[in-house]
Parts: sequence; C-alpha cells; structure tokens
Amino acid sequence: MRCSRTPIASLLTCVLACALLLPWQNGRAAELQQVPTARDIPVSTAQRREAVVSGRVVVANSGRPIRGARVVASGAGAGSARAVITDESGRYEITRLGAGSVVITASKEGLLPTSFGQRSWPGNGTPLTLRDGQRVDRVDIALPPGGVVTGRIFDDGGDPLVGAAVRVSRVVWLNGEVRAAPGGSDTADDRGEYRVFGLTPGRYYVSATRGNAANEGALSARGDGQAPGAASAAYAPAYYPSAASVTEAAAITVKAGQETTGIDVIVRLVPVVEVSGLIVTAEASARVTVSLLADGQLGFAPPGLRAVMSRDGTFRIPDVPPGRYLAFAQELGSGAQRAGGSDAKLRFALQPLVVAGQNVTGLSLTLGSGGTVTGSISFEATRSEPPRDLSGFRVMTTGARSSIGVPASVAQVRPDGTFAITSVPPLPMLVDAAVPSRTPDAGARSPWRLKSVYLNGQETTDTPIQVSPEQSVSGVLVVFSDSVSGLSGIVREDATPAAGCAVVVFAFDETLWRLPQSRYLRMARTDAEGHFEIHPLAPGRYYVQAVADLDPLQWTNPDVLERLRQTASVVTIGENETKSIDLVVGSR
Repeated sequence: MRCSRTPIASLLTCVLACALLLPWQNGRAAELQQVPTARDIPVSTAQRREAVVSGRVVVANSGRPIRGARVVASGAGAGSARAVITDESGRYEITRLGAGSVVITASKEGLLPTSFGQRSWPGNGTPLTLRDGQRVDRVDIALPPGGVVTGRIFDDGGDPLVGAAVRVSRVVWLNGEVRAAPGGSDTADDRGEYRVFGLTPGRYYVSATRGNAANEGALSARGDGQAPGAASAAYAPAYYPSAASVTEAAAITVKAGQETTGIDVIVRLVPVVEVSGLIVTAEASARVTVSLLADGQLGFAPPGLRAVMSRDGTFRIPDVPPGRYLAFAQELGSGAQRAGGSDAKLRFALQPLVVAGQNVTGLSLTLGSGGTVTGSISFEATRSEPPRDLSGFRVMTTGARSSIGVPASVAQVRPDGTFAITSVPPLPMLVDAAVPSRTPDAGARSPWRLKSVYLNGQETTDTPIQVSPEQSVSGVLVVFSDSVSGLSGIVREDATPAAGCAVVVFAFDETLWRLPQSRYLRMARTDAEGHFEIHPLAPGRYYVQAVADLDPLQWTNPDVLERLRQTASVVTIGENETKSIDLVVGSR
C-alpha cells in the first residue's frame, strides 16, 4: 500500500492500515516463495543407458592370450566405430555402446582379423543385438595364425636371383573372370629365399621378377652386327613353377596356420621390346595415358606396361614381353574439357597389338570422342504410380571386364525419360541404372528397381555392348519395375534362426555362371532373425543354398558353385514373383 502526505488523523489511519496489512503481505510473500518456478520443476528425461561388451582375445588352438590386439565395435549400436586395445591377459571392454546391432572384430599383426562368431576366413561374424544398458560378457575371439608360403627364386641358370620381387596373389572371382588380389610380398635374400606370412586361407598364384633396381633395365642380347630393333632380354615376371603367364601357372592352396614350403620359381630371361608411337590429338594440353592390356590373361595384367604421353605427343613403353595386347589410350582431361564442364567429352583409342621379338615403333593411336548410347526409360507399375519427376534416375555404362578398370560413364535422365550417355570407351560395356533412394514427387522410399535392358527390342541386360569412338548406339530401353522377381525366406540352424550366414542363389543353367555382373548369381547375408531377401533375379530356375559362411572372393567361382549345388534346393521364380523359401544351413 502506498502512504501519501495527509493530516494527522489520516496518517494514523494509514499507519494502522499498513500494520494490519503487513502480516498478510509477509504471508503472501512466503507463499509466493514456496511456489516453484519453471527452472525449479524437475524435468523427467529419458537417460540413455550405455551398453558394454567385454571378453578376451586369444590365439586359436593354443588359447594363448594376445596382448595389444585391436578390438573394434562397428554397427548401429556403436555409432562411429569404437576401438580398444587388449591388456596383458588379452581382456578388453568396450563401453558407451547404444542399443542396436554391433559387430566385434579383433586383429593383430601376423594373425587373421576375426569377428566374433566367425567360422571361416575370409568371412563374416555374428552380430550382437544390444539392448539399452545391457552388458554382454565373454565375447571371446580366437585369432588363427595366417598361412605362410616359402621358397626360393632362381634364374634360368640355376643360380639364386638375389633381390627378386616376390608376390603372392590371391585368386579371386569377380564379374565372371578370375583376378589377382594382393596377398603378400617379399624380396629374395642372398640365397634367393623368401617368406610371405599372414595369408588368408585360399588359392594363390606366386610370381617373381627381378626388381627394377637389380635389373638395371633390359639386358642387351644384341651382338655387334645385330640389326636395330631386335629384342633385348630381361627377367620377365614368372609364375610358379616357371610359367610365363598365369594361364600356364599352378595355383597353390594356403590354409590358416599352415606353412607351405618348396614353392620355388624359375625366372627366365625373355626377349623384351619397346613399344612406342604417337598419340594423334587436336589438343596439346591433353593428358593421355597409354596402357597395354593383356588380351586373354584372365584378369592378370602384366605390371608396369603403361606410359604417359609426352608434350610432343609421343609415348614409349619399355620391356614389353611377347604376347597379345590391346593398346588402350585414354584421355584424363584437358584445358578445354575443364572449361566445358560436365558436357565435355573424353576421347579414347584402342588397337590390337602382337609383340613377338621386334620393337614396335611408329604405333599411331588417333583419339576419338567416346561413343554415345541413347535411349529412354519406362516403368512397369503394378502397385505404384510411375514417378512424374525423373531427375533422380541415372543410366550408365560400366566395364564388363573389371580387370581393365575403365570408369563408368553416367547420364542423368531427362524430364521426358530420355537419356544420352557420352564418353563411352570403345570396350565391352554393360548398361546399368541407378534409382533414387526416395521418389522426389512422392517423398517416400522409391519402390523402383532395374528390371531389364533392351537394345532395339533384344534383351541385353547381361550382354555387353561395344561402341566405337565417335559412334552412337541408339534404341536402348531401360525398364524399371516396382515388382521385380526375387527370393526371400528364413534360414535356421538347429531349429533356431541363423544370423549372418550366406545364402547363394545361382542359375540352374551353368552357362550363365560366367556372365559379368550377372542377375543369375546373387548372394545375401541373413539378418539377426535369420531373414534374407534377394532382388532382382531374372525369372527362371535356380539352385539355392545356405551355408554358415562363404569366401566373398570365391563364391562365384564355378568350382565353388559346383560343390554347392550337390546339396542345394531347386526353386523356380516366375515373372515379377518374390518366391519365399525356408532353408536349413548346409542342407536341402
């Protein structure tokens, strides 16, 4: 209450009123102080309780604990991958994990990286499904020792080839062809001995060649009166036991923890020549590479047969051994192309070449713009409206021979559904397509999958096409569907869902096993509930087999498929049908 200046009586009245009101005001103030403010109200929040995984890492067979092993948790429950190091007793503990699927993997030098639950190498482990705040102990991992290959390298005179470079290359199958994947390497010592360790079980080729420093270039094999252009001699790469190419080599089998001895290689002096010539191009600033691709070498290209065009347009590739090659020139970019943006075309040249004892000079490779593939896309809609916005769809050409390593040429589909793929190399190429993860006009996950590709009415989904430089292939139709053929089901082992096992589906007709990027060969892994789904598959008759694990680098090998089909189930999949099948690991 406010008191103003008043006569005495009024002043007494005001004092009396204030005295009477004061206790009420004090009580009201106390009452107000007892009312909690917004900041004083406790807010109930859902606290994230952290999950924990612990265990030991030991050496397989011996059980010896491994100190200093690296243990990594990856997957949805780990967020970004989390890593710890084992202590003196091989124990580890990974904290701050969330709910979700987690894969635990351990590694140590000289031993094979292994995931929890893994049964074969290479292979996949068994994911852990963590609940919020759960602790999982005894997640123990046993690391097997890697395989070892030893031997000696000799020259063709029987003497040790000191300093020879030795490569042990894993035999892998990819896109219908056998290829070499790096396995390990070593350098022969003063006795010609080598030892390569830590190898993953599998089949390998062993090759050797004299190192560049020791080779000191080609060794002259010409006499004083020998004509210029005759071959020199050099230590060409040799494959165990003494083969000049991988097609004549003998593969060896490596097992975990086993030492394979006596793998001796004889490296011979062979005639080598120089391949040189001129790149014909209209632009001096272009950067061009020339590669000699081994024709018919099953994906194993000789190393180092590559050159970069000089400023005067010439190129030179030394020490080329005899054989059949494809001289492939590829433009990597130029000033005009950089200024022209994405519409600028790359240029290529391709010419067969036979090397047989004489220098190849004056080889002329004329660059031409890459070919063009034009066509349109269409939709087979069974339960969805065809998209109105086609901006997210892309059509591309990819190399049928993955060993050549030609980059894909990609085109974005125009609003009217047409496309034009430019800069297509003059090599066997497959037409492929990519769909957007979400349909732009519907705002939902895209239901569309590539179903088939036609060229002038003939299906060419699995058949490569080849476009000459500056030529065009038209009439390509790419068909998308919201209901492509496929296979799904549950895999069980001992009546329980089998998580992380491999399901392989392969054509009943074995002639389809070697097609590059074939729709007739598919593999999938089961989820935590043992469920799998494989799309797309071409309609037809298939074998299907579930195995506990399978080498991801070998499963398309016809020999592996032949073994799988001995106990595989047979299923027929119709047009636009997703067949359901339940499987038991390792049996019909």
